[in-house]
Amino acid sequence: MIYIMHVDANKVNCVDSTGAGDAFMAGFIAQYSSDHDRIKSLIAANNSGGENVQFFGAVR
Repeated sequence: MIYIMHVDANKVNCVDSTGAGDAFMAGFIAQYSSDHDRIKSLIAANNSGGENVQFFGAVR
Protein backbone atom coordinates (compact mmCIF):
# COMPACT_ATOMS: atom_id res chain seq x y z
CA MET A 1 0.00 0.00 0.00
CA ILE A 2 1.29 3.47 -0.88
CA TYR A 3 0.70 6.45 1.39
CA ILE A 4 1.11 10.01 0.18
CA MET A 5 1.48 12.56 2.93
CA HIS A 6 2.69 16.12 2.97
CA VAL A 7 4.37 18.10 5.71
CA ASP A 8 5.73 21.56 4.92
CA ALA A 9 9.50 21.88 5.04
CA ASN A 10 11.15 23.93 7.75
CA LYS A 11 12.55 27.28 6.64
CA VAL A 12 16.27 27.18 7.43
CA ASN A 13 19.46 28.77 6.19
CA CYS A 14 21.03 26.00 4.09
CA VAL A 15 24.83 26.06 4.25
CA ASP A 16 25.66 22.54 3.04
CA SER A 17 23.23 19.81 1.97
CA THR A 18 25.70 16.96 2.54
CA GLY A 19 24.00 14.25 4.57
CA ALA A 20 20.57 15.89 4.51
CA GLY A 21 18.81 12.79 3.20
CA ASP A 22 20.56 10.55 5.70
CA ALA A 23 19.61 12.87 8.56
CA PHE A 24 16.02 13.02 7.28
CA MET A 25 15.71 9.23 7.18
CA ALA A 26 17.38 8.82 10.57
CA GLY A 27 14.88 11.25 12.10
CA PHE A 28 11.97 9.45 10.46
CA ILE A 29 13.09 5.96 11.50
CA ALA A 30 13.90 7.01 15.06
CA GLN A 31 10.46 8.57 15.59
CA TYR A 32 8.52 5.90 13.68
CA SER A 33 10.15 3.08 15.65
CA SER A 34 8.93 4.62 18.91
CA ASP A 35 5.27 5.34 18.11
CA HIS A 36 4.39 4.37 14.48
CA ASP A 37 2.84 7.79 13.83
CA ARG A 38 3.67 8.76 10.23
CA ILE A 39 2.93 12.48 10.57
CA LYS A 40 4.98 12.86 13.76
CA SER A 41 7.74 10.90 12.04
CA LEU A 42 7.72 13.25 9.03
CA ILE A 43 7.91 16.25 11.33
CA ALA A 44 10.85 14.70 13.19
CA ALA A 45 12.50 13.92 9.85
CA ASN A 46 12.08 17.53 8.68
CA ASN A 47 13.55 18.78 11.93
CA SER A 48 16.52 16.43 11.67
CA GLY A 49 17.23 17.20 8.02
CA GLY A 50 16.73 20.93 8.56
CA GLU A 51 19.14 20.93 11.49
CA ASN A 52 21.75 19.08 9.42
CA VAL A 53 21.86 21.51 6.48
CA GLN A 54 22.63 24.53 8.67
CA PHE A 55 26.25 23.44 9.22
CA PHE A 56 29.15 22.42 6.98
CA GLY A 57 29.82 18.70 6.55
CA ALA A 58 27.82 15.54 7.02
CA VAL A 59 28.63 15.15 10.71
CA ARG A 60 27.86 17.86 13.23
